[in-house]
Amino acid sequence: MKTVLKILFIIFFSLNFTYCRIYYDHQGNIDVYDNLKFNYKVDYNEFEYFDKNSIGLTDRKMYNTYFIIKLPKKIVNWIRYGNNFWFEYESKQIIYIYNEYKHIAENSYHWRLIDVEDEDEIDLYMFYYWVNKRKYDQKYLYKKNNFRVTKLYTNGKYKILLFNIKKKNYQSFLDYAKTFEIKD
Repeated sequence: MKTVLKILFIIFFSLNFTYCRIYYDHQGNIDVYDNLKFNYKVDYNEFEYFDKNSIGLTDRKMYNTYFIIKLPKKIVNWIRYGNNFWFEYESKQIIYIYNEYKHIAENSYHWRLIDVEDEDEIDLYMFYYWVNKRKYDQKYLYKKNNFRVTKLYTNGKYKILLFNIKKKNYQSFLDYAKTFEIKD
């Protein structure tokens, strides 16, 4: 019995030291897709969205807004759905970006930071990714954690949600959110 336990302990110990999390963002790589590009720099990732497609609503066409933003390293998952972008990091820290169409609402240069605690608002930004795509337990979507921060950085038109960010990472994630820039 002791021998079996020792063998199991050695296997468990070995697996823990050989396991390596796979990140998408290896320095020097550039991933280009139909309408977006990741440029993996040494200290950060640069994400650019440049969709040239439009949607027609009766007699008026709606064009996507092109943008570029710097993001932290160590992305473990990301997804785009329409004008919504989610970038996930270790321990379920997520940067969510909502990119409004060009001609919807006025572009304000007054950015502000807002606390997000309302479950309906969290649902609006996170439900699709958290529950539908990642299959995480919904009850943890709303669970308050005193060691994590959830804030919305917005100018009224564009929204960047810093969701479930560890307090020690919050300032750096916010600094990256502030690099959001509209391109023409």
